[in-house]
Amino acid sequence: MKTHPFEDLSMPEMVIFAFFVFYIIFPLNMPKMVTEFIHSPISLLGIFAIAAYLFYHSNPILAVLYIFFAYEILRRSNHTIYDESVSYVVDKRMPGIRNQSIILNDEKVIRRPKQQEMNAEMAAMNPRQEESLEEAVVDKMAPIGVSEKHSYVTTSFHPIIENLRGITPF
Repeated sequence: MKTHPFEDLSMPEMVIFAFFVFYIIFPLNMPKMVTEFIHSPISLLGIFAIAAYLFYHSNPILAVLYIFFAYEILRRSNHTIYDESVSYVVDKRMPGIRNQSIILNDEKVIRRPKQQEMNAEMAAMNPRQEESLEEAVVDKMAPIGVSEKHSYVTTSFHPIIENLRGITPF
């Protein structure tokens, strides 16, 4: 009977487990060479293959920890770097951005717009309409208060007002 979940981990698996935990806990930056490699389709397929291998041939705890490790690798290897001190975004993948940008160390630095600037730009793109399409249709199709008076039509039809119990054969 197992008393400890890590009992059947071999020494290499323990080292890998310690590396995964260390990488997940501490906020380490990815090297530039690794970040460019991680986002290729072959490396994503490799990450998936390693996860499948670990689930089939290793301790399930190590395999689940690898899923978290793979998520952290993908999250940290994002090409966008935020520099909060100057309020700039460094990104090499955004060549057609409309914001002001400069070149810094062969990387495009894009100034993040302030919320007031974004609000002014959105207001300029969406001017206030005098009357919306819905209001125009309602005014045209359903004028309230200007309709003619109702007239009742008398016909020869009169509803049956007697006991209908037992009328069907069922």
